[in-house]
Amino acid sequence: MQLGQPVFPTPFYEIVMMAGIFAILWALRTRIKVTGMLFFIYLCLIAAERFLIEKIRVNVSHEVLGINLTQAEIISILLFVTGLAGAGWLWKNRTSG
Repeated sequence: MQLGQPVFPTPFYEIVMMAGIFAILWALRTRIKVTGMLFFIYLCLIAAERFLIEKIRVNVSHEVLGINLTQAEIISILLFVTGLAGAGWLWKNRTSG
């Protein structure tokens, strides 16, 4: 059986990208002193990874504010914004507590 159109091996790409994210987080684990910051960095990195993978994946798109996005891309954007907001909030309040 053949597919109607050629597709990318996205699971392989995801494994490679997540291994890179693991390496980044592992390197940062002792350098980051703000409690919870590593989690928000993780959120931003996995959101970016998912968004990039969704660009080459064959999925159903939905129009959001005039832009065609998949459900996973919408969730990725929300996770990235949450990660940035959380990291910003932690950075702003890092000396208190």
